[in-house]
Amino acid sequence: MTDEIPSNRHYAGGQECPGCGRKHPVHYRYCWDCGNTLGEPAELYERALEHWGANAQLDKTIEECAELIQAISRLMNGQAEEADVVEEIADVDNMLGQLPHVFGHERVAEARRQERDRLDDRLQEDSDD
Repeated sequence: MTDEIPSNRHYAGGQECPGCGRKHPVHYRYCWDCGNTLGEPAELYERALEHWGANAQLDKTIEECAELIQAISRLMNGQAEEADVVEEIADVDNMLGQLPHVFGHERVAEARRQERDRLDDRLQEDSDD
């Protein structure tokens, strides 16, 4: 599968990646080419990592993922509301946004591409059945 990367001319009003200059729609969070975080969160994530350090933010990511798992479980058992899950999704999303700054934007971008390809392959296999 080939990623369909939007061309610059279609998204001239979008946001520009600070790493490679490619333009993306406003709702994109990461650059398709180099994996940089787009928009205001990039600077915020860098500040958080500088302030608390990578190890503390990795610990916080574990904590937030566990809270999301618990919220989903409670929702499925009728003991929580969707709003509880949405709040935890936002917490996890903020923590996940910091991880490319720790592990490398390009490495994470490549892994994302590989996982999208695997998902597409699985969907194709299921539709062939």
